[in-house]
Amino acid sequence: ISAEADKVVQDQVKAIREETENRMEALQSKTKELLAESASAEEDNGSFSNVISAKVEETGKLEALVSSLTTDVEKSSAKIQELETARDALDKDLKENMQSLSVKANELSEMQSQFNTEKKRLEDELCAFRKKNEMPNEKLPKEEEEKVRSSVQPRSNTPGGEASSVVFTPITCTESICGLMVKAGKCCYHYGLDINKFNVLAIVNDDKSLYLYSETNKKEEKLCTCQYKVSCLAWNQRGTLLAIGGWHNGNTNNTVQIWDIPERKITKRLKIKDNAQNCD
Repeated sequence: ISAEADKVVQDQVKAIREETENRMEALQSKTKELLAESASAEEDNGSFSNVISAKVEETGKLEALVSSLTTDVEKSSAKIQELETARDALDKDLKENMQSLSVKANELSEMQSQFNTEKKRLEDELCAFRKKNEMPNEKLPKEEEEKVRSSVQPRSNTPGGEASSVVFTPITCTESICGLMVKAGKCCYHYGLDINKFNVLAIVNDDKSLYLYSETNKKEEKLCTCQYKVSCLAWNQRGTLLAIGGWHNGNTNNTVQIWDIPERKITKRLKIKDNAQNCD
């Protein structure tokens, strides 16, 4: 019985020992797990501390930014208030100016009406004045034109002033398109002639002599004899001036003569620069 009791006790002790060892192993395993969890918690705590520090720093920056924005808002509010005050003043000035412009516009409208009335009166007076003086004004240019026409007509070279035909010989026209044909001499291998608006013909005869002829009074007039061979001549548009030019071999002055036909005198001589160039 004692041996069996010892065996039972030993078995119980063994069982208790095994259970104790198992519990110790479980406790050690749990302790390791707790230590690992503690280390992980410490790492997380450090990370959280860093995050919290960063957030605190960001919060400080945001607070500074908010403070700056608040200051700017206050300044902007003050500026807006100043602008509103200035706007109110401008609105007041604009209203006063609009009222003044309205008064000026009424005055201008009244002045415009007076101007139109005065303009109409002056236009009526001018129209009446023009009608009153229309006939004299029409006659004056015609009289002046007739005076010029008469002054450029050839003057007979004969003592009695009758028609002459020293150079010009009228020829009967056989063609209906022709009004007059005149036979004249040559000048420098071709006929130098020109006719003005009054149908006064200027023509060169015998190279150096210049004659005028008009079918109106049937007269011819020797205007001049040049010292050189005449190669070209031309009337001006009004028909009162006649330009005469010639060969420079004989034209020692190298000039073109400008004749005032109504006065029968030379009014100007134009110098020609190129001595080697003739007029034709």
